[in-house]
Amino acid sequence: MLCSSCGAPLGAVAHIYDDRLLCENCFLKIGSPSDANSPAHTVLFGQLDDQEREKAWRAIPPESQPLLPPDPESSASPTSFQAPPHPTLLIPGEQVIWQRTFKKGIIHRHATLTEVVTNLRALAIDDQLKSIVRGTPLKGAQVVVMDTTRVSTGVKSGYGRRGSYIGTSSGTSLTFGNVEFLLQGSLSFILYHVKDPFGLKRLIDGSVKSSKK
Repeated sequence: MLCSSCGAPLGAVAHIYDDRLLCENCFLKIGSPSDANSPAHTVLFGQLDDQEREKAWRAIPPESQPLLPPDPESSASPTSFQAPPHPTLLIPGEQVIWQRTFKKGIIHRHATLTEVVTNLRALAIDDQLKSIVRGTPLKGAQVVVMDTTRVSTGVKSGYGRRGSYIGTSSGTSLTFGNVEFLLQGSLSFILYHVKDPFGLKRLIDGSVKSSKK
């Protein structure tokens, strides 16, 4: 991941500020106001293993995956927003439109991570550190869906005759995929193994479009 200002690789600490993902040097150069120094703008990149995060999500059964909230374009009601996991990590005017929580550990599953999409940013929050460990602004970002798979769930019933089985099955087919965020052509954030990734992309696109009005 690269700094939106200078293009340098991001280090262990970065900052989401003024709709940009900045390295430590560029953040200090802009002389940002005191409110920008709050934890809501700081990303601790060195505190998270993305491969572990991906493996953890792929191990979760489909029925345990969270459902999408209502589409913001279909309802202007405040009930379409969700309660934030850590209110102090949100900036003024930011509201959660989608979130999911899971245990980080593959062997020792105790520490949790919450992934959040707001009307302004996409974030991964370490619930023990109460800090943002991955993040990207939505303004100016391109949202794409990659690596989709279909998972069928249902029950098959019928009868056996001379070793053969004849019956019918009923159930649903679910689409899973990665939702990727690109800033200035560079990959800045990934939500792995999302149920209905195209629905989430529409939700994000609709929220960004509404925020521009």
